[in-house]
Amino acid sequence: MKFHYCGYEKAGEMPTNACQFFYECENCKAVLKPQAGDCCVYCIYGTVDCPPVK
Repeated sequence: MKFHYCGYEKAGEMPTNACQFFYECENCKAVLKPQAGDCCVYCIYGTVDCPPVK
């Protein structure tokens, strides 16, 4: 999957055993947070849909 924000993309792996609530963009240094209704930053900024929450 790719994580993208501010035009910058970074390949990485989404954690499967926990939610990641914050992520600092390596390019612009913005601290990203999930939006209301999302469980983690990958749900909104990732290029792959999050797995269903169990």
